[in-house]
Amino acid sequence: ATSQPGSIQWVDVSDAFYYSSAGSHSWYTGTPSNLKMTLTSSGNLGIGTTNPATLLQLSSNNPVLTITDTESTYRYAGLALGTNGGTWNLSNGDSTTAANSHLYITRNSAGTDNRFIFHRDNYYFGVYDNTNTIKTVIRANGDSYFNGGDLGIGTTSPAAKLDIDGVSGPSTGIRVSGGTNTQFAVETGSTN
Repeated sequence: ATSQPGSIQWVDVSDAFYYSSAGSHSWYTGTPSNLKMTLTSSGNLGIGTTNPATLLQLSSNNPVLTITDTESTYRYAGLALGTNGGTWNLSNGDSTTAANSHLYITRNSAGTDNRFIFHRDNYYFGVYDNTNTIKTVIRANGDSYFNGGDLGIGTTSPAAKLDIDGVSGPSTGIRVSGGTNTQFAVETGSTN
């Protein structure tokens, strides 16, 4: 290994070495140009960089961070983002169901307080309500629905299932166009 002036060094038989200088600790393999990891005096850990700006910084061409669950019964791998105000969990699967392997955004890791789901196999995005029930689904290749309340277009306080509020002009209203079988139907319930 190449010498580092003003540092404490350790070299092993595989030509990997470590050095400490001014409170920072770095690990190399072979030469100083082959940096593997640095721990700064402020506690930041850098992989592939000598000057990590955050608690953990990865630096490489196309870096990928992999988190793998090796447990075979319940499939769950996640990342928790927490503050004093609460925690959001980004997870693949949920810890209570073996069959699920979707992307969840939840308020806890138990799968009992879901907020959003990106379904891996059925290609949809879903939004949960406060009872942990999916109320809105947007599908790329199937039916979508909004069951959480009224839908407003041009208004933030819809007063009906579909409330369209536009300014006057040729763009206002509903337009239905298509081939010879295009229909627009308004149906009401029974009057009995």
